[in-house]
Amino acid sequence: MKRKRRFSVLLAMLLACSGLVEVPSVPLPVAAAASTLEAPVNVRVPALAYDESSITLVWEKPIQYSSIIDYKVYMNGQFIGNANTNTTELSPAKKYIDKFYSTEDTQNKYVKVTMHNFTATNLQPDTTYSFTVRSVDAAGNESADSETVIQATTSVQQVFNIVDYGAVSGGTVVNTTAIQNAIDAASPGSKVLVPAGVFKTGAIWLKSDMTLEVAEGATLLGSENANDYAYNYMLYNYTNVPRFYSLINAHTYDYGSIRNIRIVGKGTIDGNGWKPPTGTNDGDFPIQFGSSSSNVGTYGVLAKAQKLKAMELGLTDEADAYSTRSNLITLRGVDNVYYGGFTALNPSNHTLVNLNSNHVTVNGVKLLTYDDNNADGIEFAHGDGITVFNTVFDTGDDCMNFAAGQGAQGQKEESTRNAWIFNNYFREGHGAVVTGSHTAAWIENILAEDNVMFHTDIGLRAKTNTPTGGGARNIVFRDSAMKDITNQAFIFSSAYSDANAVIEYEPAPAPSQFKHITIKNISVDTVGKEIINVAGVDGGFHEDIHFEDVTFYNIANNTKTPANMNYLRNSSFKNVKINGLAVPWKTITNSTGLIFSDTTMDSVSNDASVAPAWPGGSQLHATVTDSTYVTLGWTAATDNVKVGSYKIMNGSTTVATVAGTTLSYKVTGLSPAQVYNFKVEAADATGNWTTTGPSLTTATTGTVDTVAPAAPAGLNLIKITDGTVPNTTWLNITWTAATDTYGIHHYNIYQNGSEVGAVAGTVTKYNATGLDFATDYTYEVEAVDGAGNRTKYPGSLTVKTAAAYDTGVPKWPARSALTASQMTTTAVQLSWPAATDDLHVAGYRLYQNDKPLEGAVKFTPVNAAHTVTGTTYSISGLSPGTTYTFKVEAGDDVNKWTGTGPSLTITTASLDTAAPTWSAGSALTVSEPTASSVKLSWDAAADNVAVNGYKVYKGAELMADLPSTALSYTVTGLSSATTYTFKVEAGDASGNWSVDGPSAQATTLYKKKDSKGSSNSTSVVPTPMPIPSSPPSPTPAPGTGPIQTPGTTPAEEGMTPVPGRAKFEDVKGNFSWAQQAIETLAAHGVIQGVTEKTFEPHKNITRAEFITLLVRVLHLQSDFSANYSDVQSTDYYYEALGITRQLGITDGVGDNMFHPGEEISRQDMMVMCARALQATHKLEGKGNSSDLSKYSDYGHIAPYAAESVAALVHEGLVEGDGQQLKPKAYTTRAETAAIIYRIYSKH
Repeated sequence: MKRKRRFSVLLAMLLACSGLVEVPSVPLPVAAAASTLEAPVNVRVPALAYDESSITLVWEKPIQYSSIIDYKVYMNGQFIGNANTNTTELSPAKKYIDKFYSTEDTQNKYVKVTMHNFTATNLQPDTTYSFTVRSVDAAGNESADSETVIQATTSVQQVFNIVDYGAVSGGTVVNTTAIQNAIDAASPGSKVLVPAGVFKTGAIWLKSDMTLEVAEGATLLGSENANDYAYNYMLYNYTNVPRFYSLINAHTYDYGSIRNIRIVGKGTIDGNGWKPPTGTNDGDFPIQFGSSSSNVGTYGVLAKAQKLKAMELGLTDEADAYSTRSNLITLRGVDNVYYGGFTALNPSNHTLVNLNSNHVTVNGVKLLTYDDNNADGIEFAHGDGITVFNTVFDTGDDCMNFAAGQGAQGQKEESTRNAWIFNNYFREGHGAVVTGSHTAAWIENILAEDNVMFHTDIGLRAKTNTPTGGGARNIVFRDSAMKDITNQAFIFSSAYSDANAVIEYEPAPAPSQFKHITIKNISVDTVGKEIINVAGVDGGFHEDIHFEDVTFYNIANNTKTPANMNYLRNSSFKNVKINGLAVPWKTITNSTGLIFSDTTMDSVSNDASVAPAWPGGSQLHATVTDSTYVTLGWTAATDNVKVGSYKIMNGSTTVATVAGTTLSYKVTGLSPAQVYNFKVEAADATGNWTTTGPSLTTATTGTVDTVAPAAPAGLNLIKITDGTVPNTTWLNITWTAATDTYGIHHYNIYQNGSEVGAVAGTVTKYNATGLDFATDYTYEVEAVDGAGNRTKYPGSLTVKTAAAYDTGVPKWPARSALTASQMTTTAVQLSWPAATDDLHVAGYRLYQNDKPLEGAVKFTPVNAAHTVTGTTYSISGLSPGTTYTFKVEAGDDVNKWTGTGPSLTITTASLDTAAPTWSAGSALTVSEPTASSVKLSWDAAADNVAVNGYKVYKGAELMADLPSTALSYTVTGLSSATTYTFKVEAGDASGNWSVDGPSAQATTLYKKKDSKGSSNSTSVVPTPMPIPSSPPSPTPAPGTGPIQTPGTTPAEEGMTPVPGRAKFEDVKGNFSWAQQAIETLAAHGVIQGVTEKTFEPHKNITRAEFITLLVRVLHLQSDFSANYSDVQSTDYYYEALGITRQLGITDGVGDNMFHPGEEISRQDMMVMCARALQATHKLEGKGNSSDLSKYSDYGHIAPYAAESVAALVHEGLVEGDGQQLKPKAYTTRAETAAIIYRIYSKH
């Protein structure tokens, strides 16, 4: 951005100081006194103009620079040389510049150039240096220091020699694969070296952050085989004829995604486009056969092969096929480019082409392509920032060419802008500095200075044509010498026609033009044609072009050389001296606002300098008025020479132009009884038109016309012009003229029912623009006469525009990310969001550490090869514990690939030898038992990488191999009423398995036999082991126990604990009062723990669980025919609830509901116990209120439960904690075990 501002501000200052153009307010340096030498400004290092041992500086001249002859450069405060000496040693152009002045300027009259660049050499790698520059005058005086520039050299570059990758010298073996392999292998910041020798190759593809060096004595020679160059290169999206790609390419439509490319060296890049030169001129410049489209068969090599191949591929038109020839080097979409030192020879087409690329530097390159057809030297299009210096141009077409697209579509692109062209030698070329002919998006902000042009056809060449649109503006061309110019010294033309052009495009809405241009301090010696040529068009003036201090020497006094200017306005000529011409300004037409001062004059320029004037009181009057005509007369205007013509206008329409001696005109073709506004203006012979001429409003006589125009007969009156097919975004239509008594005033054109335009009544064609691709349009025409009567044509034209062409690279959604899943030590799966495209996304390319994941077809920036069409891809074969960076790019059907895309850096898991571990207290829990299955659940294990799965064992038998997300499993196929031991182990992706996973015992339920001896379908709790006699209730810890029952010891009752009974670690301490009951019942299989070592005594028990245990312990049996509605026949408690409902032990909670899953309260537990004991005749006595009054909370007992609770207390089965019964509290697993144990023991 800083560079851009420098160009813009510099041009603004130059143009503003000339007083020739309005610019935004920019602070300008105050001009120094004549005795003060000003320092150079904007000292800087151009893009990539440095390496491991050198740094190149450039600077701009100060505002006052006329006395400066040289510059001194200081590094780290020490003088290291001056610009003249340095460039004499290092600049290829300086040799020829010096020779030009010594041999051609013997009279010392030409404008002298100053060198304002310097290359510091023999520097140390990776070292920072500071520089300042001082101006020097003829007396040796030095200015103050410029601003300081700090720049570091690069590190020593790693070298990738193409020979190491199989390249063979000699010029016969095609080394494309070897050279490309070297490029692909090159690490960022490294150099690919072409060593001494001749290395033939086809198209190669450069990448970001690399240098291609063609060493001294090396030639990179283009293959003569057209098959060695990719096809389908399109100059613009709207191009309709493909071309071959270049010898050297860097290519992306994802502009800016390729960066930092240097092409350097003292060697040669030879395109092999035409037969080799037959010799040299001046010992340095190749003499080529003069090539063209007509002799390509004779002199063409690669040019000939590519034309023939294009015809083989289907281009039957020879002009189209000829246009497909490849360039020498094409870089598209690259930010930061440096070309330095090499020689370019013999391209098939253009030489150095830079498209949509920014910050380009060309330093010391020799472009020796003279007489190679179309061999432009440097092309710069749709880019921001190019600096060209020390370069030799000897080209077969334009030398330094700027382009900006064509037509309406081209105007949608970025402008071509910010160029600095200086210290160059231009020998041969159609034009030295050239804007156009492709000008649609504007070419702007160019400074060309301190150049020598010797033998070029034209010096400053601005060319375009009307449909192209845009143009060039803000150009300064100064401080240069020109000699032996073959054609015009300066040309600004809207009439350019390219014989080889094959691009069709939608015309721009406004004609192209050239404006805001300054030509200053130029010497021109000898021209072959006009000294100045301006060729604008009506409605497309060239304007604001200013010549100052320009001297023409030795101009032949003939009819070819005088200036020829047409359609130029608001321009000036100050101190323009023309030597040798008697009539230097022979032709000036249609031009206005021209100023000549201190300039060689003639009668034509004198005439052009003063416009005609209208005397005071001038009038326009109607001498005769009729129904269809008016005769006008007017006062004569005056002019310093003579009035050349008058223009009569009806409104804004010119109805006639008459000679300057004519003072009247009969306007015909009018309509009766209509009002007309007429005006007349005067012009001299050069086209100076007045704007304040007299006017008149008048009306015709007669009766208003009410008869509408007559449309021609027939339905096919509207057609596409010349029978052509519709284009993509525009079309031309024509129609048969209508008729009217008083003439057609205009035609209205309708598109899909809406009026879109109008043309004069004398015109019967219309250009429809701005259309959509592949869309139907219907056109209608309406004729309108002067009275406003209108008639629409009876027929219409319906057409469909051509199919869409691709307009750009695919696009990624905002915040697109590349994600990884299923990552192991050696593999990963990548996923990304789908890209979008204006037509269709064809595939995706993946890169692993910048290396393509490709198949049999290698990726190039322009082929269709891809990794995958979907949005996921699995990658294997990775190394454990290794970091990888992945990137994805998207491409469309015409092989436009994104250079950017989501990326991701991952590290694969290290090789894993550690098994997963189980945390302390990890448990295997058994639940949901049936007669043939149990559900197992477990806590998650941990692993140093990740748990990958679990295995469930029944004894030693593997029952299930589960994923890491599974933390439960139902074991099926078990036998009823059988105890099993289960275990679970955890494993990781590396195959490491734990050996100490949690285990648990579980007993399945049993199936009750029906009367026939077969099992019924109802599952019930298994029959418990016999319990001999009643054990006593242990004494609880004070205040912590549950409902208690007094009794005797187990030994007294004859029930001894089972040896080796279950030992639960969580029933000690606060639950020691229940320990004996829990462990004894568990040992006999009446109840179960949660795991082998845990019982979870604190957890509450549900209503269904308690009833099931109660039925089991008391051996309750009964037939039943009904059950509760919220109990299913498959529930394990189905039979228990059916029995207790039948026996009246349970009566539910209402609406035939039992709520089996709800936790049971103490009073409900006691009610069910009492009823069960009564049903089995084991509880005969009844209690009363006196049994309950000793408890402080007896009033909390529900009325329905009071009798049952009192009975249990009276019987001695329950005594609470001595103070409270807690009737509404829930019953825990510990309390349940204790009461079941006591009831069974007592009864």
